[in-house]
Amino acid sequence: MEPTRRGVPVVMLAAVLGAAATPEAASAAAATAAVTTERVYRFATIPAGRTAGLQGVFLRELPPADPAAGESAGELWFFTREGRFSRSPVGGYSLDRLVAAPSARGTEGVYWMEGDRLVLAMAGGSVLSDLSFAQPQVEHVIGPIGSSPSAPRVTLERKQAPGYLIGGFKTLPVRGVPAGTRFDATYAQVSGAREHRWVFQADGRFSRESSAGAGASGTYAFAEHTLTLTLSTGATEALTIAAEGEIDAAGRPEAMWCAGTRLRREGR
Repeated sequence: MEPTRRGVPVVMLAAVLGAAATPEAASAAAATAAVTTERVYRFATIPAGRTAGLQGVFLRELPPADPAAGESAGELWFFTREGRFSRSPVGGYSLDRLVAAPSARGTEGVYWMEGDRLVLAMAGGSVLSDLSFAQPQVEHVIGPIGSSPSAPRVTLERKQAPGYLIGGFKTLPVRGVPAGTRFDATYAQVSGAREHRWVFQADGRFSRESSAGAGASGTYAFAEHTLTLTLSTGATEALTIAAEGEIDAAGRPEAMWCAGTRLRREGR
């Protein structure tokens, strides 16, 4: 199927398949006013009799691209119960947008289940990807019963663990950050020898610094899985985000997955 094309502003915040982008690279890209052409396709049709049913946003953890960084890599996946998916979308995103989209980008398509397999029909329907799919279980076990280490153990409870295993990798549900959320917090990301620090203020201002010397400041606005930055230069950036871990009484996530990289909150 031949794709159509449309012009979109360049915001090179992450590679299409989820590679991490540094803040300084994002700022440099946002400063350019170039326009590129992005391919868009029609969504494929799910075969008759197949079921979908997944709903939500998930973070699929992958081995780190840079083992020295000490952080796992990952991809954000958006699934709708009607059978659409988006893999590592950039520039901000939402499930409502995926449901209503009249066309698909190159990392989007439809999915269905076939037993313990997740089948993805990429945009245009010409590429199928078949991944193993499982819902992991956890067991609560006591024992051994008796003094011998080889004595039998008793399983008290077996229940489904959160998330899934997709292609053998842990895939956990994540949340957005509600629109209007503002807080005082500092988040840091370490990428190899470089450190990047984000400072959010409750009055809606932010600053972003890097040990490499690049930085930016301005105002910010959360809206579920989109973080919009209005820079002091007047330029804007939209980043796809997800909240990880606990969220405290001030609305601050323990960590945020932001444009392909993990930011961890510092202090309390």
